[in-house]
Amino acid sequence: MQKLLSIKYLKAVVKKPKKAVIKPVNIDFPLPEKVQGIENRLNSVNTYKLPEVFFKKNQPVTLVGQNLRLSHLLSHWEEYVDKVVTVVGWAR
Repeated sequence: MQKLLSIKYLKAVVKKPKKAVIKPVNIDFPLPEKVQGIENRLNSVNTYKLPEVFFKKNQPVTLVGQNLRLSHLLSHWEEYVDKVVTVVGWAR
C-alpha cells in the first residue's frame, strides 16, 4: 500500500498519453455543390414556425402585493390613465 501511495512510484508507473497528430486529408474527387435526388422525395420541406407566445416568458402582472410590473404598465398603459399606481422594475 505504501508503494502505491508513493509519488515516485506513481511517476514511474503512470505514463502520460501520447498527443494525437491530426493530419489533413487530401480529397482527389470533386465534392457535390447541392443535394441530388431531393425532387422525388415524399416528405416536403418543414416550414412550420412556432408561435411567438412560446418564446415569451410567463410573467405575472404584479410582483409583490399590488406593485405593478413595469413591462405590463408600458404595454397596457390605457388601463392606468388617471390612476395612481406603484411600479416595480428596471427601465433602460
